[in-house]
Amino acid sequence: MRLYWSPVELASRLARRGIKYNFASGAPDPGLLPFDELRKSFEKVYEEYGKAIIAYPGAGGLRELRIELSRYANRVLGINTNWRDVIVTAGAQHAIKLLSQLLMRRRTVVYVEDPPTFVETIAPMKFQGARLISVPPIDDEGMNTHELERLVKTYGPGIIYTVPNCHNPTGGHPE
Repeated sequence: MRLYWSPVELASRLARRGIKYNFASGAPDPGLLPFDELRKSFEKVYEEYGKAIIAYPGAGGLRELRIELSRYANRVLGINTNWRDVIVTAGAQHAIKLLSQLLMRRRTVVYVEDPPTFVETIAPMKFQGARLISVPPIDDEGMNTHELERLVKTYGPGIIYTVPNCHNPTGGHPE
């Protein structure tokens, strides 16, 4: 079996070869990050939890973080949830991978935006055997719902994967 670099990783590797602005990786400019505040936060957490902060937290994420997120969801968002229902992921790609494993099987229909959506979300869907159907075209209003309706009549019900704002890779803002 051969492993292949994703298009995002390839672009990031090229960026290390002298490209000044790398828009492919989604990484912020390190010069804009608040390193002093991050250092102080790290020191505070280290004082409280010690070496446990570098250990893997287990499935679902760090218990204390899940409890705080649950409290926030209840208090601020008005979402009644228990901390055991909260899962913390290591980013959007990790979340998409877990959702793909949970929701998709061979031939599960997934409607995606065209032009292509974020490429890193497509790989785990394909790995699970999903059947990806492109919904053309995306415009200032986002996904073309009239075209989506026509496709659903043809291919049947499925999962819709869309980026409702700050669309990647087109950069469009439907609002």
